[in-house]
Amino acid sequence: MNLQWRPPTDLLGRVRWAFLLAALVCLATSAAQMTAADEVPGSWHLIGIVLVIGVAVGSIAGHRRGSFGPFATLLGITVLIPIGLTMGDPFRATELVYVVLFHQALFRSFRSLTTVTVFALAALVISVQLAISLIPLFTWDIYEVVLQIPAVLLVGVIHVLGVSIGRHQRAALREQALAATGSDLVAAPTREDVYAVALAGARALTEPHAQAEVTLSIGTREQMRIVATYARTGADFSGLTFNLTRSAALLELYAERRVFELTSDQTLDFMSQICAMPRRPDFIWTDTLLVAPLMVHHELRGALTVITSQQLPDECKDGLATLATEIALALETVDLNERLSHQAFHDPLTGLANRRLLAERAREAFHTSGDQLALLVLDLDSFKLVNDSLGHAAGDQMLVDIAERLTASLPPAHCAARLGGDEFAVLIEGLTQPEQEAAAVAEQVLAALRQPLMLQGNAITPEASIGIVAGQACGGFEALLADADLAMYAAKRSGKGRYVIFEPALRDAAVRQLELDVELRRALDEREFELHYQPLVKFDSGQLVGLEALVRWRHPRRGLLPPGEFIPHAEASGFIVPLGRWILEEACRQTRAFAKAGMRVRVGVNLSPRQLQQENLEELVRSALLQTGASASALTLEFTETSLVERTDSLLAQLSALRELGVHIALDDFGTGYSSLAYLRDFPFDLVKIDRSFIDGVEHDPEQAAFVRAIVTLAHTLHMGTIGEGVETPAQYERLRALGCDVGQGYHIGRPMPASAVEGWLAHTESAAAA
Repeated sequence: MNLQWRPPTDLLGRVRWAFLLAALVCLATSAAQMTAADEVPGSWHLIGIVLVIGVAVGSIAGHRRGSFGPFATLLGITVLIPIGLTMGDPFRATELVYVVLFHQALFRSFRSLTTVTVFALAALVISVQLAISLIPLFTWDIYEVVLQIPAVLLVGVIHVLGVSIGRHQRAALREQALAATGSDLVAAPTREDVYAVALAGARALTEPHAQAEVTLSIGTREQMRIVATYARTGADFSGLTFNLTRSAALLELYAERRVFELTSDQTLDFMSQICAMPRRPDFIWTDTLLVAPLMVHHELRGALTVITSQQLPDECKDGLATLATEIALALETVDLNERLSHQAFHDPLTGLANRRLLAERAREAFHTSGDQLALLVLDLDSFKLVNDSLGHAAGDQMLVDIAERLTASLPPAHCAARLGGDEFAVLIEGLTQPEQEAAAVAEQVLAALRQPLMLQGNAITPEASIGIVAGQACGGFEALLADADLAMYAAKRSGKGRYVIFEPALRDAAVRQLELDVELRRALDEREFELHYQPLVKFDSGQLVGLEALVRWRHPRRGLLPPGEFIPHAEASGFIVPLGRWILEEACRQTRAFAKAGMRVRVGVNLSPRQLQQENLEELVRSALLQTGASASALTLEFTETSLVERTDSLLAQLSALRELGVHIALDDFGTGYSSLAYLRDFPFDLVKIDRSFIDGVEHDPEQAAFVRAIVTLAHTLHMGTIGEGVETPAQYERLRALGCDVGQGYHIGRPMPASAVEGWLAHTESAAAA
């Protein structure tokens, strides 16, 4: 037996050691006194010493074990009394009994104070009986034995003291365990970690009192499933489902939101009801089943269940109730963190991965797949029209439907993401032939998206443009995404509803476009743009009636550039808006200058679709007229059919406001767009410019001539003037005049020229006509 002494660390331990040392000193002095008694035979000395040593060893062993059995206590009493009597001192016998009882009273070996008192009284009764029977042998008084009664009370007081100190220490340990468990629960990152900490905390609370088995269940008021188990037998009940609807009484207990107990019989009934098991008394070893519901916002989320072989004290139940609250809060925190994490990495509307998660997946793919991957970026071609015409709710529903189709058309291993707006992306890994396999996926996606969908009773056929970058892991995710974007925009420029595989030439073109954008803005600041004016004359008289303002760029290195070199990029980049404002103001200024020079002509200015979308267009035109002093009647604003695709009320109101301002409105390139007749009917045009595609061949092609005649007749019927564009030959000029066209424009009449050359051209034309 290991009798190594260890210094106690708590108050109760120190008190117990003090009483143990006192008991051992009493036993030792009693043994010495017994050997010194002459009237006692030597054999009795030997037997007494052995018995005293036995009691001492038993006291030490019981102290280390933390308990003293009732049989051992009774045996010690019956041994110590004869030992004291052999010394010829009955008082010594009772003193030995009480000293040992004092020590043992400090342990929870006895279930109650009554038990302790019974043992002390038993010792007193034995002492009295021995005294009565041995009065003839010894010279002492029975009343002196009775005076030992206060010692009986002292035993009880010491026991109460030990119980109080033990309860206080267990409360401190319980609070410490709860604090440690609470800290671990707060730091638990996953539900599994919460489960593990919860079981450990429940064990720490119950093991000082009784052996227990602990289960943690998660679920609702109707059904729960055990997710974690601690069993002394090693049994694992995880996954066992409880149907709580079978036990109405249990549901009532749960509704009370407190810790409650079930006795052994109640536990058997409970298990047989909720688990549909037969009622078997040998199935569960228990004195009590303790349940602490996990409540969050007055809603049952689970239960902490403790099965013990003996009842637990109230303070332990309170600790379990506190632990259950902390577990419920920890689970709620984990759920909240998971939701926040999901929101941080997923699109809230479609549920797809967002740009951040796609970037993480791409970085992982760079390490695992290397160049054997592909990124697809797709943008819906008709989303803006749906969003503007049917509303944002329909647009959102369209995005959700597209996301579902995208997910359904892809294998689970592919990562589909929404980058924002109507732009989506797909990351494909583990490819053997990246370009070919990515192209096949793109075809599959396009086919899935082309299926009609219903939005607010309207059948919509979605189209998408897809850019593909394959087998390029270098440069990182952002570079990969940028290349896929370039390919996607190339697909849009190629006609939409298709895919384009990235090539380095696209990046070079993008760099050139960026450089061009910078140059255009610099050119506007440096006043490198200038306007040239192309004459418009009447077919019947040859009289100059108007000039069309056409922008040119006098590049410092490349010389004078025509509009085709920079206007398409200005349209795509949005630079056309500030450039168009400058063109409008410059044309108005020149119109005023022409008027001062005696030239009563109208100047036409082309407005782009982006300018027409400006809500303050009427204010911009009014401001340009006021700043330059030009007359509104001398200004003609020209719009192409493609800029009038959306025949909205706001657009009609915008054109009507311009018309009321006094400017003329012309429909440019008539016949090249869609629903041209509807445009003539719906919008307040003054002039119709017949596109040059109808003028080519009009002099010798009867069908072309018939088309032109029909347009002229229709325009005159609607009280609109007509202008023939692209008159290149005298034959075309004569044919258009014969067909009734009002005004002509083209190289045969006059090329675009600087404003300074217009007056000279007019003088030359008039002199030639006079000759």
